[in-house]
Amino acid sequence: SIFAFMDEAQLRAVAQIMTERWLEPGTWLGHEGAVEDDMYIITEGEVEIIRESNANQVVVVAQPGEIIGEMEVLGHIPRAAAMRAKGPVHLLVISGADFRDLLHTYPTMSERVIQMLVDKMVVTAGENREVFDRLD
Repeated sequence: SIFAFMDEAQLRAVAQIMTERWLEPGTWLGHEGAVEDDMYIITEGEVEIIRESNANQVVVVAQPGEIIGEMEVLGHIPRAAAMRAKGPVHLLVISGADFRDLLHTYPTMSERVIQMLVDKMVVTAGENREVFDRLD
């Protein structure tokens, strides 16, 4: 998790920039290709991660405790997939601008976030390779 390596002061600082959001079933949280600047921590419910460019295929269902949208926020890139509430969902929302400000305040946090992103990219590349191998 992006927060696993943070000390108590850093976690308190992150908590101060969080807001809450409740979603009704079927509510779209973001769309594939959209440029948005929020990441989310799921505290209750499930969020479907959907490839709209592939007939609204559900790629994965994110569970409580998972963080979604962090790659787009930290990489300043369009959403790779859409997100939709599978049922009632409670989220903690972190503004990308606020989070990036924290990274400037806590340089060690910045270093660890970069390492976490690299690790996630390596895993994603491996998963993509497996998918392409099955298609051959």
